[in-house]
Amino acid sequence: MIFQENRKVYGTRRIKDALEKTDQTVSRRRLGRFMKKLGIVSKYTQASYKPMSTQPNEESVRNVLNREKNFK
Repeated sequence: MIFQENRKVYGTRRIKDALEKTDQTVSRRRLGRFMKKLGIVSKYTQASYKPMSTQPNEESVRNVLNREKNFK
C-alpha cells in the first residue's frame, strides 16, 4: 500500500499522484473517503483552525499612569 510504504506521511494528493504514475485514476475525494473509512490519517495533517491564545481586543498593558484616552 502506498500509504504504508511512505512512512504514513502521504495524503490524498500524493497518493493520487502515485496512483497516476501506475496508470490508475482515482479522485482525491474518493481517496479521502477511503482513508476516512479505514481510519488512515497522515502524520502531517494540519488543523484547519487554530484559536488565538489571547483575545485580540484585550489590553495587554495596564494603565499605570492613569491617562485618559481621548479619541476624536
